[in-house]
Amino acid sequence: MSEAEFRHELLEEIEHLQPDQQERLLAFARELTVSKIPDGLSWEEMRKYRGIISREEAEAMKKAIEEECERIDPEGW
Repeated sequence: MSEAEFRHELLEEIEHLQPDQQERLLAFARELTVSKIPDGLSWEEMRKYRGIISREEAEAMKKAIEEECERIDPEGW
């Protein structure tokens, strides 16, 4: 299949998707274009670190970030 044929077929399939599905597809495509993490490691290389911290530790970190980093202290500046 040529590149032009592939693009045509892909666009036809996209046209059959609901708007929310098209948004999900776009988000997925954008994720695919990000192949490197800022320090130069690929996502595949980063997977070896999966599971180093427990789910509970990750949730605690997420909670701390949400509680402490998403607040605006107007007197802080």
